[in-house]
Order: sequence, then C-alpha cells, then structure tokens
Amino acid sequence: MRVKIDRIRLRADVSYRDLAFILHSQSGLPAYEQIPMGFTASANTFAAVGADHNWGDWLTLGVIFGVEKPATLTAPLASR
Repeated sequence: MRVKIDRIRLRADVSYRDLAFILHSQSGLPAYEQIPMGFTASANTFAAVGADHNWGDWLTLGVIFGVEKPATLTAPLASR
C-alpha cells in the first residue's frame, strides 16, 4: 500500500508465504508434495513500513524499516 501526500510518500508492505507454497514454486522439486506427518512447518512472514520526502524534484530522502521471519521445517525427534 502506498499513499502520497504533497511531496511525502508513505508505504507499507506485508507478505505471508506458507512453506508448501515456497517449496512448490522452486524448480526441480516435485509438484503437489505434502510435508510429511510429524514434521512442524512455519510460514515465511515479512512486514515493512517506510516514508520519503522529495525536495524540489532533485532530492528524495527516505527510510524503510522491515522485519522478516523465514519459513522453517522441524523434523520430529527420533526415538531410540
């Protein structure tokens, strides 16, 4: 989402991708494979907010702050 007010721009970006979606979109991996039972999967999440300002059509300065949590796959503990 982006909003422009005079010469100030505000932005926000948010994304969520499930691990199965990430694995499916990678080339070389089998399509429509499910994560095995017993494994724990977490999704990839990302969020960023930012703002910038333009002075006289010759200089634009801004800042963006973001955080990302990568997708993970945890295997079950093997019993002995």
